[in-house]
Amino acid sequence: MVKNVTEFLVDAEMPRARVALLLEHFSRLEDDREPQRVMYPLSEVLLLVTCATIASCDDFDEIEAWGTHHLEFLRQFAPFHFGIPCDRWLRTLINRVDPILFGRCFEDWIKALWPGRHELIAIDGKTSRRTLDKGKELKALHTLSAYATNARLTLAQLSVPDKKSQPSPTCSITLPKPGTSRARW
Repeated sequence: MVKNVTEFLVDAEMPRARVALLLEHFSRLEDDREPQRVMYPLSEVLLLVTCATIASCDDFDEIEAWGTHHLEFLRQFAPFHFGIPCDRWLRTLINRVDPILFGRCFEDWIKALWPGRHELIAIDGKTSRRTLDKGKELKALHTLSAYATNARLTLAQLSVPDKKSQPSPTCSITLPKPGTSRARW
């Protein structure tokens, strides 16, 4: 229970400060669209995508659905005058963003939120269900993830050819730089 008004105001301002920090770090990303034709500002889209991804949304359909369901929450931080963009538009805009610069911005934001929290890193391999297609001769999708346990954050995720490519418990892994897709073990 809030003991006084000052404590309540500090707690209410915490999410705004974190969003401001997020937008500050992502402000390095350039939006090359014509300003007069922009319905969905890049800062709003990045806020939507980041929040939805943190909420475990895995694709643009899920991000759109999450945004539509949580629009009032998002409007606490940005106007979202035209609501939430459709999944196809989200995909188009995010594909325009430089992935290396995006990774650096995201990493800098996380470091600012949780300095020194990446002490323990867990490595985990998964096989995605229903990704094997024998008719098209496609193998199942196998991914390898590096997870910062203290920060509760996935640091890197790579597609590997098969389960045999996963490291043994005694292996060390060199994580890729943000935006690249190669790790070494």
